[in-house]
Amino acid sequence: VKIADFGLARELTPGDTEIKLDKDQKLPIKWLAPETMRDRVCTKKSDVWAFGILCWEIFANGENPYQNFGTNNEVARRVIMGERMKFSGEAPAEFCDYMTKQVWAGDADDRSPMQQVLLWFDNNIKRMTDSQRSRMDNTRGGGSSKPSRPTSKDGTTAKEKSGRDKNEGGRDKSQKGNKKGHRK
Repeated sequence: VKIADFGLARELTPGDTEIKLDKDQKLPIKWLAPETMRDRVCTKKSDVWAFGILCWEIFANGENPYQNFGTNNEVARRVIMGERMKFSGEAPAEFCDYMTKQVWAGDADDRSPMQQVLLWFDNNIKRMTDSQRSRMDNTRGGGSSKPSRPTSKDGTTAKEKSGRDKNEGGRDKSQKGNKKGHRK
């Protein structure tokens, strides 16, 4: 699986380690590493940074990154100065620590290469999620270890928002009749 901002995605030619961005090129500031914001250079290490932003978005249920940092210029200034977003309380502390120190390291030379990040995930995520699930079950007073449905800020699930219960074919179960969902 490859994850990319197709506006910036480029294949490095053999021997190259970075891509210089045009001065006038519009950039997705909130996903850029500090060195990309400052020097307009993309490397494999800046891709690692962007992966960290994606991880933050997942734990934030798709929220936009840096919402409380202000304008794009303010985001760039604060990130270059070393400020980082906080992960939600749902994220395991060990994961947050690793992401902040290794994936969002301010100096690209201190940032883990993607292969090392993936190895860390392989070695730690299952253990951390099992531990987190156990803590959540204990907080709730026991109960099922089955994960709950994701909810939005107002506490509703996507199913509740849509007001429909879809079957595997994608049609509303309440619709009886022909294949197009029309009632007979």
